[in-house]
Amino acid sequence: MEVEKRVETEHVRETVPVMREEVTVERRPVTDARATDARFEGDEIRIPLTEEEVVVDKRTVAKEELVVKKHQVQDQKTVEADLRKERAEVHREGDVHRAGETDLDNPLRGGRDLDGDGVR
Repeated sequence: MEVEKRVETEHVRETVPVMREEVTVERRPVTDARATDARFEGDEIRIPLTEEEVVVDKRTVAKEELVVKKHQVQDQKTVEADLRKERAEVHREGDVHRAGETDLDNPLRGGRDLDGDGVR
């Protein structure tokens, strides 16, 4: 019996989905002029922008806030790769039998009484 193994390589080109995250920034007028710290609200980050304003003395007041949101975007991207797989071939030569094959099926292995004397 002879077993031969070979490796086949196939170059493939596929378009696959890829995910990335993008952000959007909105400018909105401020609703609470005293808010000066960034805060998280759900999936948003609110960042107040401040400016100095002359009022008898100087103080920091909120002018506007930035709302930063994150969302996922799906695109298609073409990728290339070499795929390899192994194949085995079995060649039967001579007195070889497969697993599951019984000796009773083969007259040369004692499966039949060839001369009629009751002995296999």
